[in-house]
Amino acid sequence: MALIISLPSNNVEAIKLGLSGYSVPSLHQYPRPSEGSGCAPRFSFPSTECIGETDRLVRFLGSSGLTLHVAQQIWQKLNRLSQQVCFHAKGKKPGVFQYLGKGKLLGAMKLVYREGSVRCASSTLHNSRWGCFSHPCQDNALLNVVVTDDNDNIIFPAKKYLKSAGLWYYLPFTDARSSDELVFTDYANPVYLASNAKVRIWYGEDLKDWKNADNAGKVCVDVYGHFIQL
Repeated sequence: MALIISLPSNNVEAIKLGLSGYSVPSLHQYPRPSEGSGCAPRFSFPSTECIGETDRLVRFLGSSGLTLHVAQQIWQKLNRLSQQVCFHAKGKKPGVFQYLGKGKLLGAMKLVYREGSVRCASSTLHNSRWGCFSHPCQDNALLNVVVTDDNDNIIFPAKKYLKSAGLWYYLPFTDARSSDELVFTDYANPVYLASNAKVRIWYGEDLKDWKNADNAGKVCVDVYGHFIQL
């Protein structure tokens, strides 16, 4: 959840105050937080040490004709806050997490890279985050991370993207080695993510036991979902 300040049409500046803190662009008329407050140039809201500065900002907004709105963030974290989801390139070792929220229709899922590397060959030159970097046998389909239910039925990516029995695929604007996020979308065919559902993140060749003898590595991610509001 984020607090968004709407400004008059003749003023294009806006600031955000988030639960974890956001950078705060300066307002021309807003006085700087007092020295030693621990709140400049970032706010943490709500916060015991910054609550005075937050109150001062709200008073400033009211006197300036500005409006404070609450906006829902698009992505909701699905795995537990303190537990990353880690998958291996071989050994039948998917990353597994249990969704503890309310059951909802899921239109998109995002994996956010945290650490590690995986590859589909013995050479470390092919280390990647999401598949296998620059491997000649995979052509341009260098992504190999898939999402399944607890019965290993593939949820993401959509079947149309899969190019081989080893579950290699391509996604626009996604690089197997350097992309920070792997984003799957299928709003036309959302899946119902039930409360307490167990979700698996697999390296595709490991799931299918397909040409994986020389695979290596492990990657850890955080998982986010975009739910459809009906």
